[in-house]
Amino acid sequence: MPDRSRSILETYNCLVRYKEILAILVKYGYRDILMKINSSGNKDLNDVLKEAGSVPPESVQSLSGAERFRLLLESLGTTFIKFGQILSTRNDILPEEYCEELKKLQDKVPPFPDEDAKNIIKEELGKDVTELFQSFSDKPVACASIAQVYKATLHSGEVVAIKVRRPNIEKKILSDLAIMEDLSRLLEKHIQEARAIRPTNMVKEFGRQLQQEMNLLVEANNLERFNIQNANEPRLRLVKLYREYCTSHILTMEFMTGTKISDTEKLKSLNLDLKTIAKNGASVIISQIFEQGFFHGDPHPGNILVQDDGRICFLDFGAMGKLTKEQRMILAEGLVAVVRRKDDELLRAVLKLSANGDDIKDTKELGRDISDFVDTYAYLPLNQIKVDEILNDLMKLLSKHGIILPPEITTLVKVLAMLDGTYLAIDPDFQVMEEIKPYAEKLVLEKFDPRRLASDMTHTSAELYRLLRDLPDEARSIIKTIKKAELKVSVSSGNLKQVLRTFDKDANRLSYALIVSALLLASALILHTHTPPVWHNISILGIIGLAISGTMGLWLLIAIARSGHL
Repeated sequence: MPDRSRSILETYNCLVRYKEILAILVKYGYRDILMKINSSGNKDLNDVLKEAGSVPPESVQSLSGAERFRLLLESLGTTFIKFGQILSTRNDILPEEYCEELKKLQDKVPPFPDEDAKNIIKEELGKDVTELFQSFSDKPVACASIAQVYKATLHSGEVVAIKVRRPNIEKKILSDLAIMEDLSRLLEKHIQEARAIRPTNMVKEFGRQLQQEMNLLVEANNLERFNIQNANEPRLRLVKLYREYCTSHILTMEFMTGTKISDTEKLKSLNLDLKTIAKNGASVIISQIFEQGFFHGDPHPGNILVQDDGRICFLDFGAMGKLTKEQRMILAEGLVAVVRRKDDELLRAVLKLSANGDDIKDTKELGRDISDFVDTYAYLPLNQIKVDEILNDLMKLLSKHGIILPPEITTLVKVLAMLDGTYLAIDPDFQVMEEIKPYAEKLVLEKFDPRRLASDMTHTSAELYRLLRDLPDEARSIIKTIKKAELKVSVSSGNLKQVLRTFDKDANRLSYALIVSALLLASALILHTHTPPVWHNISILGIIGLAISGTMGLWLLIAIARSGHL
């Protein structure tokens, strides 16, 4: 019975919140959209529309569409504010004036009671704060919508920062996410313009990110992975994680001190070279992007401290960027294409990186716009190229053609724009493109590295082997399907000899292909394991094997081509 009562209460609260959200939408002038999506005549929505009236207040009517949208999100609360902050980076979806307006969104929330924070710590770690810590700050040193941070001292004397998640925040956020998903589905169903930007997918991805942010163990894992991957980076000061004091509601890490990277006067007083700091700060993130594929996703000045010895220290690991090896390779090819004025290569990279590239049927106009884009920037010297301007223009171009970028790429775009802004403020001569160029070129060259080719061949050969291994079972399955369908095939005796000769020829080719594949796989493995004799760390036997299998494969292709059945 208690469970059922709780369920009814949660359902009631969700309905109350739904009505509240609808009323706020009407207040800020979105009544027409609600009317369009209410084609089925939902009674609750009709009641809300009647209560709210048909005309928004005068104070709202005088505002621009972008201002109304920002104030709407602020009125709707934490979940919607965070969604707006993500949308502010999506120039590929929203007009520029909306993105600029959404950048003003502030997550202003009062701190929750300190006693509640102490109770959460006791509940999670099993001991009172007086037992766990030598000292514990009376007030939070930082406060945000998801959690607030306290300063404490362990019994070992180490000073730590303890992030405590707000009580009962999960229910409210999950309720809001469910409502957002519901509204996004209605938008896609009833508003033609909304279908192109796929709001349902955006809301689902946002919900996934927000739920990860609520789980402080995810941030702990991010910090630990960041430390492992950058353990040998002398330009970074890494933050120590105290895993034994971490749960899904609590995160404990080293309390860091230092100078904000934006405080140039203080940095100068410490006799630190601003150009070196700008170069080091950007370079470590760019190397994380292109070499590791795991990078800090929110490097604004408030999250970067400079130590007295000049080392860079990143804070807040809740939002991290992730790129696959393939995405990094395509990204590098696109950047190099701009520098080398290869607009066709940039077009291919854009379509590969986009979330809906396969849906773009007519690429002629897109190709022309990309060609103009390349002409605009490819002939400029690097010291005149501003990354934020390039990214802004590229996002406008993508938006014009309905191209949507996946969240990993939009995070990257946001980070690169932040780098440009943050480090230009320190060093007016700073050039992000100068830092990016060598990493991009290195990645492109890696594509043709014999060891990478050998690894790719090993993978491809293994896939081919699995295909050939499963072929008899697949063929048997097809035959069973044909039998069930009682498919009848008539073959005249006059053509039987020709059919058998064709089967014989195909069987020979298949056997030949198997031999070539086996030789290719063996050669790739020899290369991969550096089997001696070796030359420049490359196995000579492996190279010979690849050459022979390549020649045999080419001969097979020529034979097939000559037969006219390629």
